[in-house]
Amino acid sequence: MLTQHQKRVVKNPERSIIIAGVQRSGPSFLCDALQKLGNVGLPAEYFVKMVEPQWIENKEIEDIRNRIETAIQEGSTANGIFGLKIMWNTYCDFMKIVKQLPELKTIEDKQILQSLFGNITFIWIRRRDKTRQAVSWAKAAQTGKFSLREGNETTPTIDLKFNFQFISNLYKLIEEGENGWASYFEAIKADVVKVYYEDLVDNVDQELIRIMDHCQLNKNVSITTSDIIFLRQSDNINEEWVELFNESSTN
Repeated sequence: MLTQHQKRVVKNPERSIIIAGVQRSGPSFLCDALQKLGNVGLPAEYFVKMVEPQWIENKEIEDIRNRIETAIQEGSTANGIFGLKIMWNTYCDFMKIVKQLPELKTIEDKQILQSLFGNITFIWIRRRDKTRQAVSWAKAAQTGKFSLREGNETTPTIDLKFNFQFISNLYKLIEEGENGWASYFEAIKADVVKVYYEDLVDNVDQELIRIMDHCQLNKNVSITTSDIIFLRQSDNINEEWVELFNESSTN
């Protein structure tokens, strides 16, 4: 006989838009742009805290369900579309947690997101220049600033140090994450819109038109780069590290 907890399942949305990517590929920029449209969900990284060790400790089935349901409520627009941002490493940890739900125990891993979030369109954001992506990640790891919002510009007070091996390891993590997403999308025959960071920052409105056309949704708001609250963090240090990394890679 099923218990009360086993009988209850997460009430999933009919449709979701999920931004999938790897760190430092521009997902926060894209999230802010999509949120401003008002009819494509309110994508954000709702499950970051959920996969941290301090959250996992002593959490029961109802805690997991409640966190998912709260995220769906917070991330949905009036038309019922749920928006989510999820990085590859968060996805892997999230899967380990949600597979504790009794209703998901007999479902294949590749179908779990669909079981939770309904009909999904993935927006796969990547960066062509992975060296700059890895450098950006390494610098953010040192400064502790993974995003920069307008009106909150500060100069790091720590002495930043170039570390070839650290950047090289992050480069490999980027490749592993992209390969992981590619394999996952192929396995589930996913509906995917491919977006490159470089194209997005060059002409955000044009990329949003392409995304909305794919999703068969109306785009009634024009968005420019100046409308985005997240600022580019690249500076002379990034350029110096890119040059140093490329030089070290050829030696």
